[in-house]
Amino acid sequence: MFVGSLTLGTSFCSLWQVFRIEDEFGRWIYYTVTFLLFKTFMTLFAVPYGAMLPELTPNYNERTNLVTYKVMIAYSITLLLGFGQARLLAQLAHPRISYIIGSIISSLVFTGSALITTLCLRETPIKELELKKIQNEKEGEFVNDNENNDNTNIIGDEEESRSRLKEVVLEVWCCLRNRSFMALVGVSLFCWVASQTTATVLQLYLRYVVRNPKGFQWVFLIIISSSLISIPFWSAFARRFGKKSTFAVGKSVSVIVLFCLFFVGGSSPVWTFYLVFFLIGLFGSVTVLIPWSMLPDVIEQDVLETGLRREGIYYALFVMLQKLSVAVSSSSTNFALGAAGYISPDSPRFNGQQPYSVVLTLNLFVSIFPCACGILALICLYFYPISRDRHNEMRQHSKDEL
Repeated sequence: MFVGSLTLGTSFCSLWQVFRIEDEFGRWIYYTVTFLLFKTFMTLFAVPYGAMLPELTPNYNERTNLVTYKVMIAYSITLLLGFGQARLLAQLAHPRISYIIGSIISSLVFTGSALITTLCLRETPIKELELKKIQNEKEGEFVNDNENNDNTNIIGDEEESRSRLKEVVLEVWCCLRNRSFMALVGVSLFCWVASQTTATVLQLYLRYVVRNPKGFQWVFLIIISSSLISIPFWSAFARRFGKKSTFAVGKSVSVIVLFCLFFVGGSSPVWTFYLVFFLIGLFGSVTVLIPWSMLPDVIEQDVLETGLRREGIYYALFVMLQKLSVAVSSSSTNFALGAAGYISPDSPRFNGQQPYSVVLTLNLFVSIFPCACGILALICLYFYPISRDRHNEMRQHSKDEL
């Protein structure tokens, strides 16, 4: 986390620098490598940061409160940096200077908040029982090594590397066999694909379907603000009725809203689209709050059943699948728009409008497609077995065994 904190801001700042590189391939190399470094350093911080959440509290409701606090802080910073800072820097005459100032401010915020988190957190010491188990496993490995003391050191190192690789693969396989985790992955993956697909084509949707190309910043403000307002409500709702019921209610309503969005034509008043996006942010915020508060419960269930702590593996898989959804969404939308006959604005054939097939595709990507993903997420939620009562039973059973 400390290394990720120091490098996260630097890589983000480098990403927004405008260099006079005449070679187009050279520009592509620079920004591709910089973007990959930024994502790598972000993952380096995000995985251990998320893996600490199960250790902060064993309480079912307090975990929702912690995620609520984290999400509200993230949304607030997003509003300040994504909207407020952008409006302020837009007053500058030179875009290059605004990029430099904006990237420096954002980098300082990222690095400062990450360092504060890293320096203030304290990891929970390994319990004596787990420590004893680890020591016994190591003693067993030493015994096996002594039986083969005729081998050379090189062969021993190779066998140890293979053994460690085999152990990692086995741990990952055990996580993937966890029914609760796979159900939660299904819920989250469909939500991520839906949101990333919408984010990818939203600007094109506003330009060619809504016919309001300058409305992107206002849609961004409406969605983030309504999500920020609704998070405390959904947190209280989850404490009263449970996480599973909260997600089901919020996602069901957002599915209905998304379905209605398909029938809001381009001739409709702009305020109707703003109202729909406000409702999407209001009810769709459960897709951010609930799955991340469910993951610590899944990890605790695994600990109680196996006695092993695999927080790092669970969160690494979760983050990896989230990034996979971004790649799948971006590539699939580009392919679909190309197949529908999308005309680039730089093309001589472009007359300011897109073919009806492209307009229909954009409308489907923003309304029907995320609606279908929401239904699939609800189906996966049905197979998620951990409720508040089930969580309390597991903890009580563990106490009785001790």
